[in-house]
Amino acid sequence: MSVTRLLCATLGFSVAAAGSALAQEAEAMSFVLIGKRDYTTIQHPGKVIVAGSLHGVLRVTDAPEGNAMPAGTTLHGTCAIFISRSAEELDIHSECAFEDDDGDEVYTTAWRQEGDAEVGGGGDGGFEWVGGTGKFEDMDSQGQCPYTVNYLEDDDVIIVSDCVR
Repeated sequence: MSVTRLLCATLGFSVAAAGSALAQEAEAMSFVLIGKRDYTTIQHPGKVIVAGSLHGVLRVTDAPEGNAMPAGTTLHGTCAIFISRSAEELDIHSECAFEDDDGDEVYTTAWRQEGDAEVGGGGDGGFEWVGGTGKFEDMDSQGQCPYTVNYLEDDDVIIVSDCVR
């Protein structure tokens, strides 16, 4: 299934999501990220190490008026991902940079300790908006925002988030 078809199908889902630090009151923003992963796996003593990238499109599907990322915002980005998995634990960490059509960037840091990274799997984790450039310069989630990731065939990945601040 193509990334475009996945994006169209996923936009029909309700997702509640990530907030902007620019507002005084609690606000929510819904988004979906559709991407393609490119991972390398190595065996290490007592664990498996996976590292690589996720390239994709983040689409804001709902946001309050005046939000730094209004509904309809589309960002293209790349995440650098590191996964360490042993029999006892899973540790996933990623750093992402997304850019809009104006060239302004926004950055996230994400982590997860449950689920897996296998086709048909995924899990829940947390992330933070950690800054940006231009109109996103003050982007800061002021705490952890939850997300859910699903791994599909052909290295396709869908991420949705539910963040209210």
